[in-house]
Amino acid sequence: VDVLGVGGQGVLAQHVGRAREADPQRAQHQPPAAAAASRGMPVLFCHGADDRVVRPELGRNSLRRAAALGLAASFRAYPALGHEYGGQEMIDVQQFLLAHLAPTAPAPAAEPGEPPS
Repeated sequence: VDVLGVGGQGVLAQHVGRAREADPQRAQHQPPAAAAASRGMPVLFCHGADDRVVRPELGRNSLRRAAALGLAASFRAYPALGHEYGGQEMIDVQQFLLAHLAPTAPAPAAEPGEPPS
């Protein structure tokens, strides 16, 4: 996962930037969301069901648009949550990240007497 976005604005920006750096020729001909979709970027949309600043249906619209672009998108709404984040939402975000982050290999141990690399 290349991006963790809280708030929904510009969530794809960092991921798309990396895609363009990796293959600038291809990126010239591909819209940003399509570039992210082609790399299999998973997206989790979370929304407070009681949000009075950004209506929950706008979050669902974002999900539909992301899915139409080929992104592996999912949506979760949280009852009694307004225009903030916390509680079960943060647990779900953590689980989402753990499920999609590639495990990192530990650095090889230094030989006795050698400084660590």
